[in-house]
Amino acid sequence: MTPELHPGDLLLFDRRGSVVNWWIRVKTWSDVSHCEVYVGDGWTWASRNGEGVNEYPVDTSGLRRVLRPDAELDWPAGREWFVTVRGQGYDYLGLLAFYYARWQGRESPRMFCSEFATRLYRALGLEPFRADTDADGVAPSSFDYSPRFAVTWRA
Repeated sequence: MTPELHPGDLLLFDRRGSVVNWWIRVKTWSDVSHCEVYVGDGWTWASRNGEGVNEYPVDTSGLRRVLRPDAELDWPAGREWFVTVRGQGYDYLGLLAFYYARWQGRESPRMFCSEFATRLYRALGLEPFRADTDADGVAPSSFDYSPRFAVTWRA
């Protein structure tokens, strides 16, 4: 069954087939290893493993949960931010920030998926975590614990 998606929904995935996704699930004790933000008309904005930041057609394979934010989003501001980061590479080194705080806050021209989603929601006017939470320290499963999101669909 395919869930009904609304612009702004966060899609949490269990993507198989790569060591990176396996490592994320193991290190975060979670059933999810990837996230994307639905922007409407069958498209998501995301930073995908091996591809980087871009707009992608929705692919619901491995979808575990859909989380909906609790506030209206500022799409013009979000689009303005997105065009400045579109094309950035995937941040493999940044994944270490889940566990090694000394890497957090560093400047990088790359982003991993949950770092991208955190920064996007902030650009959209929604603070998904505490304001002092660095996006480099956010795992996909962290969104499960944010009070700003509600589960609207579960596999």
